[in-house]
Amino acid sequence: MNLFSLNGEKIETGLAQNENFESLLRYIYESLTGPNRVVSSIRVNGIDLNEDEENSLAAVALQDLDSVEVILKDAKEVTEETLQSLRELLRQMVPLCVSCTTMTELRRILDGMEMMVESIAHVKTAMKVEKIDFLEARETELLEMLRELLATMTPDQPEARHILLSQKLPVHLLGWIEDAIPRLIRYRDS
Repeated sequence: MNLFSLNGEKIETGLAQNENFESLLRYIYESLTGPNRVVSSIRVNGIDLNEDEENSLAAVALQDLDSVEVILKDAKEVTEETLQSLRELLRQMVPLCVSCTTMTELRRILDGMEMMVESIAHVKTAMKVEKIDFLEARETELLEMLRELLATMTPDQPEARHILLSQKLPVHLLGWIEDAIPRLIRYRDS
C-alpha cells in the first residue's frame, strides 16, 4: 500500500511497502496534524479503529493492508461534536440510572460510563492537553463511582447498587451536563 486516503483524497505515503503501520501512524500524527487539526478517525480495510486497535496493528506491514482512510478535522469541530455527543449520552443515562432494574440496563449504564471516559480522553486529545484542573475531581469521582458500581454487581448488594444508581450517579451525571461540559466549552474557546 503506497497510497492512503486523507479526507477522501488519495495521498502517497512515501513509505516503503515493508514498513509497518506504526510508521504510517507516526507520519500521520507528526506531519499531517497540528494545533488546530486532529485525527478524527482512522479506518483500516473498511473498519474504524480505536486506539487499542491502532496499537495492535502497529507491527503489520503496509503491504498487508488493503486500505487506510484517515479523516482529519478542525480540533474545535471535533471537540464540539464530542461534547455534544457526550451531553446527549448523559441525558439518556440519567433516567436509565434512576429506573435501572435489569442486568441489561446495568450493562448499558456501564457501557455509557466507558463511552464517557473515552469521550473525555478524546476531548483532551483534541485540545492537546493532558490535564484540565477543574475536571480532575469530577474524573476521580466518576472512576470511584464506576469502581463502586462494579463492587455492587454481586447479588448480595442490591441496596447499595440501587442507592448508587438512583441517587449518586444521576447527580454526578447532571453535574457533567450542567457544569463540566459548559466549562469545557468555555475552556476550549479561551
